Amino acid sequence: MCIFHNLKKIMLNFIVGTVLFLFVATTSLFSQKVGYFSSKGVLERLPESAQIEQQIRSTWEEWERELDLKKKEIQELEIEIRNNRLIWSDAERIEKDKELVRKKEERDAFAKIKFSPSGEVDKLPTTLYKPLIEKVYAAVQKVSNSKGFDLIFDKSTHQMAYVNPKFDITIFILEELGVDVSEDLDKLKKAIEADPRNQRIEPKQAPQKKSRSRSSKSKDTEIE
Repeated sequence: MCIFHNLKKIMLNFIVGTVLFLFVATTSLFSQKVGYFSSKGVLERLPESAQIEQQIRSTWEEWERELDLKKKEIQELEIEIRNNRLIWSDAERIEKDKELVRKKEERDAFAKIKFSPSGEVDKLPTTLYKPLIEKVYAAVQKVSNSKGFDLIFDKSTHQMAYVNPKFDITIFILEELGVDVSEDLDKLKKAIEADPRNQRIEPKQAPQKKSRSRSSKSKDTEIE
């Protein structure tokens, strides 16, 4: 399992809908201060995420070993039955056949509970990440209150065709969570400056009409 493989799915399951809205009462729609952030980008920077991923990987591998062990026990029992069927009594054969059926049912039930769609393997990341995600959104709430944001989008759960980087508040959220953002500030500044929407375009000046000088007018008078 690769790190953060299920992260987007976790966020989609955790958040109702695809956008996080933080509204301030009595604020009109047209005067809202809007920002966006990347929950995936925030989670990737938190040390707890690596610990959670390690726990997910270890649990998943442990369950795989348990399933492999059950398969091995079935294979060994099948060999035992095949080699001894002729020398066993009817009662012994019936007992061993029942044991084989029981072990196969246990294997299938275990595989279904752990590895089927919506099984424990799928639910485990959501369960383990939930406290950390709640911590991130608590930081979002604090930033929105302190900086006066009325509406905040989560770019990780909502596809956006275009977003101006000057509205990216991911750095503020990371800072609230105690992450060093000194390098991120430089990157964000460059991204803002590079965005065409933020580049100032000097207005073109209209060409000025040339006025005739007094000397020209006097020459015209002399000619007349």
